[in-house]
Amino acid sequence: MVETRKTPALLKCETLYAISFTVLVISKLFMGSTYLSELFGKQITERISDILFLVSLLLLGGIALHHQYPKKGFILLLLAFGTLCLSYLINRATHVIITVIYLYYSDAIKNRRRFTWYLCILYAAVILTVAMLSITGVIGTSIKERNNIDAVGYSLGFSHANMVAVLLYSVICLVFSLGMDRKWHEKLVAYVVAVCMMIIGFFITRSLSYLLLCLILLMGFFCHDAILCKLTLPKKTTRRFIRLGLLIVGGTVAIFVAYFWKNPSLLRGSLKTFRARFVLSQKYLRAYGIKLFGTRIVVGDNVVIPGYPAGYYYLDNGYIRLLVECGLLNMILVVCFMLRTINNLIKAAKWPLLLIMLSLLVYLFNEWKVISLYFTPAWILLSPYMRAPVKPRVKDMTVIITQRDAPPTRDGGKGLYGTGD
Repeated sequence: MVETRKTPALLKCETLYAISFTVLVISKLFMGSTYLSELFGKQITERISDILFLVSLLLLGGIALHHQYPKKGFILLLLAFGTLCLSYLINRATHVIITVIYLYYSDAIKNRRRFTWYLCILYAAVILTVAMLSITGVIGTSIKERNNIDAVGYSLGFSHANMVAVLLYSVICLVFSLGMDRKWHEKLVAYVVAVCMMIIGFFITRSLSYLLLCLILLMGFFCHDAILCKLTLPKKTTRRFIRLGLLIVGGTVAIFVAYFWKNPSLLRGSLKTFRARFVLSQKYLRAYGIKLFGTRIVVGDNVVIPGYPAGYYYLDNGYIRLLVECGLLNMILVVCFMLRTINNLIKAAKWPLLLIMLSLLVYLFNEWKVISLYFTPAWILLSPYMRAPVKPRVKDMTVIITQRDAPPTRDGGKGLYGTGD
């Protein structure tokens, strides 16, 4: 019999990943997506953000050195990574390539529940810190008038109120994941926390899309906990039912999207936001077209895009932004990974995670920031299901102890499993 005893090296990889991701969040979110430039100055803030971003990549490089890369499919892996790099050189957009790199090395995380708790604490600290700086007047805040509900949303020190909505929604997903497969009172705590965050977040941001996605997630988890988890259907039947349901829902959504894409003026009232998304998406497609590796686009107030006068241009639809900015090849790559994730979640019968995955895909239609890992760390929860089932890719650094060196066991030296095989 051979017994293995793990060294702290594997734990160091997990700790290194957590530190690297924390530095990335501070760089891209805390420094790069808030009004801290009013406190330190724009140039100094950008310089600090760039330095921290470089540090996060160097820390991640420490994990890359101890990573066991697959022999099978390695050429395809290099081609995919090369496509991402070439696209980055053209469009200079880091959100997709950084997300893919961090998700690829996320198997360094062995205790995902503990890491999820850490993410909740990290993002709560970032949101509260920026909010306090804004409330006390140290930094400013932006005010966004919601034309669809005649209300005002506040950014609480972030660049836009929608950033607060995306961050709060991602934390809600993390909270629900902590309540999965737990005792009823732990699930109840998750529901209470999620409802409180939903109400507070809506009154701050006044984002109807945020409120709608929160309600969908709440109803989905409630149906799972109250009904679906009690059913005793065969696994194959359940999987077929889920796949068929997703095909029907996906086909119905595709028909509606195609119809309103041609007739966006029919979207009125509280659906004005979606009408704006359709119109701006069409303008960007006409202005930049679809290229294999994407193009560098312009967004902002009073900016000019090809073929249109100066005005308000923000490409918020995540799918169209992937297509225009990152290119056709990267769009296909991302969609393939999303479909693989859904398929693997269905195979593993991870219904709560499937709900989170589907809700993020819906949110991505209305907010491109959902694709960025530092805005939506909930993608890390789904990362084990984004790849084909393989052996762990992080080297398991162990110390081999022979039978004569192993500590005595209660069963007369037969080992933990009885036979020693």
